[in-house]
Amino acid sequence: MSEPDVALAVAQPWVSFNNDSQGTAPTGILGREHPHPRAYGTFPRVFRKYVREDKLLSLEEAVRKMSALPAQKMRLADRGVLKTGMWADLVVFDPEKITDVATFAQPNQLSTGMDYVLVNGCRSSPAEKPPERSLARYCAGPPRGEFRLKAETTYPNQVARAYESRNGASGRSVSSAR
Repeated sequence: MSEPDVALAVAQPWVSFNNDSQGTAPTGILGREHPHPRAYGTFPRVFRKYVREDKLLSLEEAVRKMSALPAQKMRLADRGVLKTGMWADLVVFDPEKITDVATFAQPNQLSTGMDYVLVNGCRSSPAEKPPERSLARYCAGPPRGEFRLKAETTYPNQVARAYESRNGASGRSVSSAR
């Protein structure tokens, strides 16, 4: 697609973003592949190019096109928005710093500007030791996972969240508000 065609599509309210690349990793056996740069940079590129540089989207609209809109289209009723009772899949990022760095010449490069990644309420960031088991879940029909966001309270300088698992166990997290 030409860049004007992409820009026209990006601006449409019904167009969502996705990534259709295969599983990749910057190291190990999956790092031997030479994927398209979008394998690492689809979503950070949207923030860099279409939000910050071209100003075709607001930050909020870009997030909606990556979360709530695709979840709605896929009929995943309890994913895609931050709300009590929903699955807690989150990416905490700095909107001024998130960017794609993968190129066609060097595609196996992680994007930058993301502070935390939470999958089903569990922290899973590339800079940390990988979890003993995968936190990912295949979503076909109603999704399942480890934790649901049960409640969230915002205080002057922090956000407290309570999580509840399917087996009744609970957990809490407190994070500083920016």
